[in-house]
Amino acid sequence: MYGTIVHVRVKTGCEEEFLKLCGEVGIGRVPGQRALFIYQMDSNSRDFYIVIIFHSHTAYLENFLSPLQFERFARFADLLDWQPEWHDGQIILNTI
Repeated sequence: MYGTIVHVRVKTGCEEEFLKLCGEVGIGRVPGQRALFIYQMDSNSRDFYIVIIFHSHTAYLENFLSPLQFERFARFADLLDWQPEWHDGQIILNTI
């Protein structure tokens, strides 16, 4: 399995719209995606960490390079205070 952890800060007042959009493009709507987790931080309710798990590195790359993913990201970009911080890597332990 392969995945990414994304840190974003949502613009003030855009939290509900952000979460609605996350639901629209969530699990089952992205080919090769296995799981999606979204954390809202206690320290700042506008900070979110999104964990996206794919079946394989190949599935991740296919999604990353797809025009549909570019369109999805563009919808999110307007809701964010800054560029997301992406952390990609191989999943080496899974107990879920």
